[in-house]
Amino acid sequence: MKSIKSKDYLSVHLQGIITEQDLQWVIEFYQPLIGPIASSLFSTLKQLALNEDYFDVFTYQQLLNLLQTQEHQTQQARMALEAIGLLRTYHDSFKDSSIFTFVLFAPKNPHDFMEDPLLSGLLKQYTDEKYIKILEKKYQVTPLEFQEEISASFADVFHADLNNPIFAVAPRTKLKGRAIHDIRNDMNVDLFQSQLLKLADIHLDQFDPQVVEQLLSIAQLTGIDEVALAEACVQAYHPIERRFDLEKVTTYAMNERKLPFLKARLKKNTLLDGSSDQVKLVNQMEQLNPTDFLQLKQHGAEPSLSDIKLVRTLAIEMKLSFPVINALIHYVLTEQNNTLPRAYTEKLAASLGREGLTTALDTMDYFVRVKTPKTYPKTTKHQSEQGKPTSTNSEKEEDIDALLESIKHLK
Repeated sequence: MKSIKSKDYLSVHLQGIITEQDLQWVIEFYQPLIGPIASSLFSTLKQLALNEDYFDVFTYQQLLNLLQTQEHQTQQARMALEAIGLLRTYHDSFKDSSIFTFVLFAPKNPHDFMEDPLLSGLLKQYTDEKYIKILEKKYQVTPLEFQEEISASFADVFHADLNNPIFAVAPRTKLKGRAIHDIRNDMNVDLFQSQLLKLADIHLDQFDPQVVEQLLSIAQLTGIDEVALAEACVQAYHPIERRFDLEKVTTYAMNERKLPFLKARLKKNTLLDGSSDQVKLVNQMEQLNPTDFLQLKQHGAEPSLSDIKLVRTLAIEMKLSFPVINALIHYVLTEQNNTLPRAYTEKLAASLGREGLTTALDTMDYFVRVKTPKTYPKTTKHQSEQGKPTSTNSEKEEDIDALLESIKHLK
C-alpha cells in the first residue's frame, strides 16, 4: 500500500452523479461499516470535486487540515472507502513529488444495498436488529391498491418516426450517470471458472447469475481466493440436482481461512531485507494471518478454539491489523510462558489501538519503548511528608503502564 505524504498533490474526480441523497445513504448504510471519518472524507472529497475551479489540485496537507485528522486516520478512512466500493485511488510520480487521483463512486440505493448479501450481512454484523428495522421501516415499499389504471402510454402522446436515422445515432459525448463500483470486481471470475472446470467440469453459465454472485460474496466474507472458493464449491456441489449447498460452501470456506471477512486493513509493503531470525520473524508477522501465525508458533499444531475467539476479538472488535495482532501474539507468548491470557492480551491490545499502530515492526518497537524504565525526580523527606504526587493518568492507563513495566525484554 503506497502511503500519501503531506506534500503530495491530490485531484478528485466524480465517476458519476452523486447527489445529496447519496450522502444520506452513505451515513445510514455505509458509515456503520467504514466509520465516521471515512464518511466525512467521502462527503469532503465530493464537495472538493464540485468546486474544481478552486480545488483542481491541492496538497494532502490541505485535506488533512479540512478534516482535522491525522495521516494514519485519513489513510485508514481512504482504505475503508476503497474496500467498500466508494473510492478508487490512482498514482502518478513526478520528479520531486507525486499526484494521487481520487475517483468517487455513488453508493448503492437502499434496495440494492440490502439485496447485496455481502453489504447487508456486514451491516447486520456491525449494528443491531433495532437499527435494521428502523431502516426497513423508513425505506419499505408500501403496496398501493388502485382500481382500473387509465394512464396514457408513450404511444398515446408521442409519435416518433423510428425510420428517421437520428434514432439510430449514438450520442457523440458520453454523459454522466450513476456509477457504482462492484466490490466483487477484485475476484477473478475467469480464474474461478477455470478451477471449477479443472476440478469437477462445472460450468458457471448453467447457474443463475444470482447464485454466482452469492458464491463470490461468500469468498469476500471469508477472505478466501478463487482457487479455495472453487475447492469449497466442488465439495458442496450436488451433481444430480446441479446446485451448490451454500451453507456447506460457507462452512468449507470458514475452515479454509479461520477468520471471517474483516473491515479494510492496512497492508503496507513493510517486508525487511536480511536473513537474521528477527528479520524473518517480522516478515512472517507481516505476511501471515493470525491463525496461521499461531499455528507456526505452535510448531504446526492447530490453535485452540479459545485462541481463535481471542484473535477474532482483536481483529473485529478492537480493529487491529493482522501484523499488529501477530506481533502482539508473539509478545504475549514470549512473556507469558507460551500462553495467551485473554484479559492480559486485550489490555495490551487496547494500548496498541490507542497508538494507531498498523505494522509489526512499529508494534515490536512500541513494546521495547514502553518497557524502558521511567525515571522520577528524587524527593526530600520534607516533600514526602507533604504527600505523594498525584498521577495525571487515568486508573486504567496506570494499570497498563504497571503491566508493561513488569514485562521482561523481548526475546
